[in-house]
Amino acid sequence: SLPNGEPLQTSTQAFSGATTRAGEAEDALVAMIPVWDDLAYLICESRILRLTGDPQDGGNIHKVTDSLGGVFGDSWCKDAAGRVFFFGNKPPGLYGLPVDGDPENLSEHSLEASEFADIDFSTHRIVLAWDPIEKGVRIFQVAWGTTPTIVAHWFWEEATHRLVRE
Repeated sequence: SLPNGEPLQTSTQAFSGATTRAGEAEDALVAMIPVWDDLAYLICESRILRLTGDPQDGGNIHKVTDSLGGVFGDSWCKDAAGRVFFFGNKPPGLYGLPVDGDPENLSEHSLEASEFADIDFSTHRIVLAWDPIEKGVRIFQVAWGTTPTIVAHWFWEEATHRLVRE
């Protein structure tokens, strides 16, 4: 603790967006994606924010976009190189999130992407996983419940940028 009795704050401790100099998310947070020690994405329902630096020591929150948000839960993954993928909501689909740039809709021009618009997120959730062997993102539609059931499964292949239902 500090000489005045207050607890010592370190960069590995949790923080409240409402009490740090970094600011607040201003939206319902649905996922937090750690990228590096000093970079994380805050995926909200209607926007995406980038947290840079140490939030306890002058870190900042910057808006990436307010025209797209994400869906709740494990709806993101990273590949071996640290590239971020997430399931966005406007329109629903797979997105890439470059470190310095706008989100890219990776499923935009596929027939399978139209199926994403029919997902009821009150009864189902999306789980993403990077497949290091097949080199792509696995997208699972999972029913909410105590025994999760996979309802649908898609695969986005990095080499071809194709999305297929499996």
